[in-house]
Amino acid sequence: MNNFKFKRIPYQDRIAHKTLTERLILYGGFLVLIFLAAWFYVERASFMDLSFHLFLLIMDGLAIQNNRFVAVLTQLFPIAGIHLGLSLNSLMLLYSLAFPIVYLIVFFLLYELLKMRLLAIAFFLSQVFMVSDTFFWVQSELPQGLAVMFLFFGLLLKKGSNPIHQKFRNAMAMMLLIVLVFAHPLIVFPVVFLGIYFSFHKGTGSKLGLYSAAFFGMYVLKSLFVKTGYDSQAMGGLRNFKHHFPDYFSLDTQIDFVGWLVSDYYLLAIGFAVLIFHFIKSKNLMLLLFYLAFFLGYLFLINVSYAGSGAEKFYLENMYLPLGVMTLVPLVYFAADNQLFAKHFLIGVAVLFAIRLGAILSRSELYCDRVNYLRELIDRQHTSGLDKTVLSEGDVNMDLIMLSWASNYEIWLLSTMHGGPTHSLLIVNNPEEFIRARGDDNKEVFMSAWAKFNYDQLHPAYFRFENRTEAYRVLE
Repeated sequence: MNNFKFKRIPYQDRIAHKTLTERLILYGGFLVLIFLAAWFYVERASFMDLSFHLFLLIMDGLAIQNNRFVAVLTQLFPIAGIHLGLSLNSLMLLYSLAFPIVYLIVFFLLYELLKMRLLAIAFFLSQVFMVSDTFFWVQSELPQGLAVMFLFFGLLLKKGSNPIHQKFRNAMAMMLLIVLVFAHPLIVFPVVFLGIYFSFHKGTGSKLGLYSAAFFGMYVLKSLFVKTGYDSQAMGGLRNFKHHFPDYFSLDTQIDFVGWLVSDYYLLAIGFAVLIFHFIKSKNLMLLLFYLAFFLGYLFLINVSYAGSGAEKFYLENMYLPLGVMTLVPLVYFAADNQLFAKHFLIGVAVLFAIRLGAILSRSELYCDRVNYLRELIDRQHTSGLDKTVLSEGDVNMDLIMLSWASNYEIWLLSTMHGGPTHSLLIVNNPEEFIRARGDDNKEVFMSAWAKFNYDQLHPAYFRFENRTEAYRVLE
């Protein structure tokens, strides 16, 4: 016993193994995100697209937009709640929770089953790295596609000697490849980026090249033969490259992005600088040019395409998320391999995560104020003795509303979620013209910006209409 000495494991070996502390940080971080999704479930579920999707889920059973089937993963939660007869309030909570729970499952598969530790940590950090407004605008298929992409590469990069397991992973990767093709048009950039990067970093070029080529080929075929009006309209922004040539650097989106780099996306700027320094110091010219080409090329694609569009920050932030992935993955692998950073790797992960949680919380005030303002509009409507009204955009605080197209879905949720009567309130540019264009038969219909639904079409458990005698009127 006297000869026994505790042998300290060198940090180079320690960082390659999972520890209790590491698990507490990573799983604890996801639990915090789940808690915040529950705490802010009203702000998330009643914000634009998610309120519209919940309406479609109740009406039709699915809300797949533009053939983006990746959304099925998160929609299964409210669908199950509808079949169980849960209240509207519970459906809103379930839908908000669905996103971090699905991402936690993806992390578990990467971290525990596939043993892809560093890829899992990069995915963990991607949940907050460039997230502030997109924590509240959650329904986009792009971050859902990014989650599938991480799992896709985890399956491809996993090494094992069992040929049956390898065939199973390859089959699963091919299935996820099809999901990725239909996830979001912009997913092609991070998929190709990681395919090339891991070919450099991991020395698995032949297999990754085969799957990357298959993805790109299927993506091109899908773009040519399975077009949607929304995606075609979005692609119209490419005309801006000709329209603004050569004045690309003074565009409003470029100026806004620089401001957001300072106020919000500072970790992206730091990560970008660290990688550039690393590539230069290691004299890896090929990786340097590759990273710069993808990062700056993608940034210019977004900023030039949306120049002058008036796109809100939450929408552009969603488009910027691949920049975070392109930076995070090489940054995590570099930090884990570097002697200076590896000693404090876990501390760095925890600090980065905590910093970005602060950014999410600081941004929450805007979305809490937005919900309170919508409730004030409901109270104003109630005070007027009305529950079916149309309001002019000029008479509301559009800095809080941001976009008004989903106002009636948002008002439906907020007025009905606790069992109260359903209110209908649309915010449009010209209320009088809006009502006149939809005719006189508006007494027993639920109207949206594009359609109207008879009361008898709507599920009575989630729509409680008391006024069936008055038509829509302008709220003064």
